[in-house]
Amino acid sequence: MAILSVKATNFKKHKNLDIKIEGKSFLLLGDSEEGKSSILDIILSSLMMKPYPVDALTDGEEAGATEVVTEFEGIQYTIKRKYDRKGGLKRFTVTDEHGATHSLTNLLERLFGVAFKNSYFDYEEYFYRNTTPEARFEYMMTAIGGEEVMTNTKLIKKLVEERGKVGTKREAYDQIIDNSTILNRDTLAPDIQHYSQPDREVTKEASRIKDIYLKKNLIDKDQLEEQRQHLQTEVDNKKYLEESISAVDLEIAELEKQIAALREQKESFGQELADIDDKQFKAVSKELEKVNKDILEADEKNIQINLKANELYTDQVKVDMEFNHKKGQFLTAIESLKEFTALDKEWTSKDEEIKALRASNRTIFKNRLKVPDLTIGTNEKDEEIILYQNKEFSLGPISKGRSIKIASEIQRALNPKERNFIIISEAQSMGSLLKEVLEECKEFGVQTMVEVTEMDKKLEIQFTEN
Repeated sequence: MAILSVKATNFKKHKNLDIKIEGKSFLLLGDSEEGKSSILDIILSSLMMKPYPVDALTDGEEAGATEVVTEFEGIQYTIKRKYDRKGGLKRFTVTDEHGATHSLTNLLERLFGVAFKNSYFDYEEYFYRNTTPEARFEYMMTAIGGEEVMTNTKLIKKLVEERGKVGTKREAYDQIIDNSTILNRDTLAPDIQHYSQPDREVTKEASRIKDIYLKKNLIDKDQLEEQRQHLQTEVDNKKYLEESISAVDLEIAELEKQIAALREQKESFGQELADIDDKQFKAVSKELEKVNKDILEADEKNIQINLKANELYTDQVKVDMEFNHKKGQFLTAIESLKEFTALDKEWTSKDEEIKALRASNRTIFKNRLKVPDLTIGTNEKDEEIILYQNKEFSLGPISKGRSIKIASEIQRALNPKERNFIIISEAQSMGSLLKEVLEECKEFGVQTMVEVTEMDKKLEIQFTEN
């Protein structure tokens, strides 16, 4: 596509503008506010490559219009737009050289492809209106166009979002596993076997250990108790006989009538008492005293044994409770590990799919453009970006002159059979490099429209040979 002419009536500073371009390259020279940018605005906005200015009407005027004539596939198209102070902007009208009318949208779709961008690379759009590497990448891929590229690009964006969500979940489970004090990936197999035991009945094992300890250590008092009862009987018998004699003496004193009988009874009791050996009695009493002492000592020891048995019981309860607690933690960690494994598999699958789609797009990119050192790469966020000599293809790392040369190469690669044009704003910043760039654009067959600010100079248009 080539620009053949530009006309305007009451468009900002231009009351009557009529430039016959005829597809030639040209320079717009002049000081600031001389209307250089307005001429470029007419071209770009008529091709819907930037918004049409709502304040286009010259101050003090009631109506105005713009007209841009282009050539595409050997046919001339005239794009007009009118505006007035009362009604504002009117609709675009498009007619060809034969007088037939066309829809501007349809014409631009033919010129630039889907969304007015495919198969056309707009320098201003890429470098100035797309302000992020991601936006510049999307524009570049749209400019390359093609159903496969567009499908791949949309699918990559969707998969990257899905992979990001999966990755976030995966990292969360990985963090749970790393923070677990019980799950060790190096000892996973034996740990799984250990914690596959059923939950322990906390009091059952503790009671068994306690019973075994008591049975082994408790002192049996039954024999001592039997011995004590036997000895106690002997002691109690002697006391009983002594008390009986005293009672008889009282009865003798009080009951004279029974003296004879009581004396006989006394003699009988006395005889029995005499039969008991005094030494034997002392020995029995001493042995009884010892048995009583042994029983007291046995009671003390059994108290300590019971305390120890209770300690063993408590310790075992703690062991079983700790096992059950750790088992619960371990099983929770194992579930996290299962989730992590599944998410990791899903993440890897999406990552491989993304890599395959990106590889396909990069192959198409390389084959379609064939611009040396221009490639697709990724940044630290794993976002795809356009690289030139391994630097982001933007006006920061790349000089303006170099960027214009590359843009011309891109346009020629995308439209090898059609005329291409490129607009260079504020080209005075390029200095002596401007001439070199224009020569290269001429070599590529690119129509250049260059804006150069020169102090104290009125608007001037200089045409150059293509």
